[in-house]
Amino acid sequence: MTCPEDGEPEFQQFVDPLTGRPLPAPEPQARVEPDPTPAVDDPSTPGGLRRHPALLAVLAGTAVLLLAFFAFVTTPNSYPDRLGPVSQAGSDLPPPTVSPQPSAPMVPSVPGWLPVSSAEDRFSFDVPPDWTVEEPGSMIGFETPDGQLLAMHGVSRFETNFCPTLDVSARAQAGFTTIDTDEVTGDAEAARRTAIQWAEAAYSSPDGTTRPSISLSAVAPVRVLAGTVEAEQVIATIRPAGRNGCSPPSVSIIATALPISADPTVTAFHVHLILADQQVPDAIEPSVSAQIVASIRHTP
Repeated sequence: MTCPEDGEPEFQQFVDPLTGRPLPAPEPQARVEPDPTPAVDDPSTPGGLRRHPALLAVLAGTAVLLLAFFAFVTTPNSYPDRLGPVSQAGSDLPPPTVSPQPSAPMVPSVPGWLPVSSAEDRFSFDVPPDWTVEEPGSMIGFETPDGQLLAMHGVSRFETNFCPTLDVSARAQAGFTTIDTDEVTGDAEAARRTAIQWAEAAYSSPDGTTRPSISLSAVAPVRVLAGTVEAEQVIATIRPAGRNGCSPPSVSIIATALPISADPTVTAFHVHLILADQQVPDAIEPSVSAQIVASIRHTP
């Protein structure tokens, strides 16, 4: 072995200890440089999920006996657009148009009323001027005794904060929900199933062990989209399973299921809901509920 000159790399000779013969020098190992890119949470893994903050509250009146109440405020584009247009007697309606930003203010179809828009469903409806209209991207929901989460979009409420003992309360609320097509056989069953699900979610006992008394009307046709489309409606009369000082003696749930087109990519029915306390002062009259339902239309 020779000593290296200054500035020259050192050379090492390896020999076989048994024969004394030179051995080939080992292959140089590639140097692994550290990755300078900072680590980030991977949203595709459970540990890397990014969650939006949620506001939890208790809703009185129409939801005073619910098992859980969730209120979310989201942007209109936070949800996948997987739902299709409604149709009438087999003829598909044109899909709703998307207005450029900034869009013109919505105009109610009922003079003097307030328009309510659902960013998730891309439908609108009107409510009387004394109702409170939430943001188009807002969503509220309930949990059924079986643990199923139900969500309502495009929400408006009547007589909010009427109960002094609760932070959030309302005598009535209206909005849209959806039910998957693989859960029901058609829009009539979609209306019935939705009414039952929401009745049990909102008016079962707090521990979920006792279900409310539910009486369903027969399925009846109603006209929506300026009278051009026939939808199926069910009215449920509910007596809550448990009561407190703000609970109503009874509640009415009006579930109106909109028909869907024959498009095979459509996977859910849109169902408009009105949950309203009954046998209380200022209870919503049936004629008012009928006007709300008749005002359902595509969001312009």
